[in-house]
Amino acid sequence: MLSEVLNHISQGVVAVSENDLVLFFNDAANTVSSDIFNEQLVIGLEIPEVRRRTSAGSMKYLLSMSRTGGEEVRAFMETQNKYGTDLYFEIVAAPFKTERHDLNNVLLLMITDVTENKVFEHKLLSQTEYIRTLFETANTMIFGLDMRGYVTQWNRQAANITGYSRDEVYARRVREFLFDDESLGLFEGYLQRILDGESVPGLEISIRSRDQKIHHLLASVTPRLSTNKVPIDVTIIGQDITELTNYRSSLETMVKLRTRELQRALTKEQEALEIRSRFVSIASHEFRVPLNSIAHTGSVLTKNVEFMAADDVRNHLNDITRNANHMSVLLDDVLEYGKKDQAKIKLVKTEVNLNEFLESIFEDVRRSAANTHKIEATLPSLEFKLSIDTKLMRSIVTNLLSNAIKFSPDKEKVYVEVRLELGQLSLSVKDDGIGIPMEEQSQIFEPFTRGKEAMEISGTGLGLSIVKKSVELMEGTLLLESEPGKGSCFTVVIPFQPIHV
Repeated sequence: MLSEVLNHISQGVVAVSENDLVLFFNDAANTVSSDIFNEQLVIGLEIPEVRRRTSAGSMKYLLSMSRTGGEEVRAFMETQNKYGTDLYFEIVAAPFKTERHDLNNVLLLMITDVTENKVFEHKLLSQTEYIRTLFETANTMIFGLDMRGYVTQWNRQAANITGYSRDEVYARRVREFLFDDESLGLFEGYLQRILDGESVPGLEISIRSRDQKIHHLLASVTPRLSTNKVPIDVTIIGQDITELTNYRSSLETMVKLRTRELQRALTKEQEALEIRSRFVSIASHEFRVPLNSIAHTGSVLTKNVEFMAADDVRNHLNDITRNANHMSVLLDDVLEYGKKDQAKIKLVKTEVNLNEFLESIFEDVRRSAANTHKIEATLPSLEFKLSIDTKLMRSIVTNLLSNAIKFSPDKEKVYVEVRLELGQLSLSVKDDGIGIPMEEQSQIFEPFTRGKEAMEISGTGLGLSIVKKSVELMEGTLLLESEPGKGSCFTVVIPFQPIHV
C-alpha cells in the first residue's frame, strides 16, 4: 500500500539500510537513477555512488552524516544527462522514524529535480549581473537614496563627475556635499512632487563636485514602492549636460549680441532715412530760393538787357554770382560731411604757427561774412608751433565762427578764446545770439538738424555735424553751453604737443 503511494509522487524516494543496502525505491527514483548514480538501483545491493560529488561530498559521506547526526542532511548536485543537458537535483538524507525497531536505522533519500528552479535562478542571477553592469558602466550619473536622503547606490560615472568615490558617499546625505542651497531646494521640491505621485518631466539641476566645479544635470527620479505602494527609496538618473548648457548659454549670448547688432543696424538705417528726409527737406528749400533768384534774374536780363543801363546789368549779374556762391557753400558743406562720414580718415599733420594760422581763418570768415561782425580773439601771448591736421582744424574754426555770426544777426561781435594747458588745446567760440534750448542741444550735432529758432536762417544743418566729426577724428571733445536769448559757447578740446616756442 505504501509503495503504491510512493510510486505516485514526483519526488524520488530510496530507502537504505544501516549497511547502505537499497531496501526500496519508487518509480521516480528509478527514472532519474541513471542521471544521478554510477549504476542502476537494485534492491538488496549497495547503493551506488553518485556520478558527481554533491555539495555535501560523496553519497556515503552524506548517509553517514545523517545517520550520525540523527537528522536530515541536504545536498545539491549538478550533472548532465546523456544528451549533455545540465540537470540539478536536491538530495535529502533523513532517518526513517517509525515505532518498528527493525527500521530504526533505515535512511530515506528524497531526490527532487530542481533543474527548472536552478535554470530560473541562473537567469535571474545573469539578469541581475547584467543590470549591475549596466548600472556601473552607464555613461550617465546614477545614484540611489533612501527616504532620509542617505546614499544607497553610487555608480562609476557618479564618481567620475563628482570626484567622490562610492565608499566616501555611502551613509552620507546628499545635501551635505552635492548641492548648494538653491539647487537643493529645487531638487527636494522636485523629489517631493514625484513621491506625491505627480507626473513631472526631467529637472535641470546643478551639482557641486569635490573640486567645487559646477555640473549641470538633466535628472529624472524613479521611486521604488513596497507592496503597500509606500516609497522605499528612489533612483536618480542624471545626464551631464554641462557642455550643452554652456553651449546654449554661449549661443544665447551670441543671439543677444547679434540682436543688438541688428538693432544697431536698424537704428542706423532709420537714422539714415531720417537724415535723407531732412536733407531733402532742407535742400529743397535752401537750393530752390537761389535757383529761383538766378532763373528770374536771368530771365530779366534775357528780355531787357538791350534796354538796361550798365549799372543795372551789373547789379543783376552780382545777384546771380551771390546766389551761385551761396549754392556753392551749401554743396561744400554736403561734400565735406560726406568725406568725414567715411569709416577711416588718415590724419595729415602739418607744422604751423598757431596764432598766424588762426588769424588767417578769422580773415577768411570776416570776408565771407561781408565784415558784418568783429571777431574779438584772445590768443596765447607766446607763439607756439603745433603739428595738427590743418584741414580739420580750419573746418572746425570756420564752421563755429560762421555759425556764431549767422545766429547772432543783430549783434556786432563774436568771441574766440584759445588756451594751451596740460598738453591740451582749448578753443572756445562764443556769441550773444539766439541761443539753443536745452531740449535741442543733444540733437543739433545730427546731420541736417536745425533748431526751431533757426529755421528762418539760411543753412543746411551740417555745420555742427562736420565740427563734431572733425573733433572726433582729432581725438578731442566738443562742449556746449547755451541759453535761449543769451547766446552759445562751443568749446573744442584736443590733445597737442608744442614743437617749440
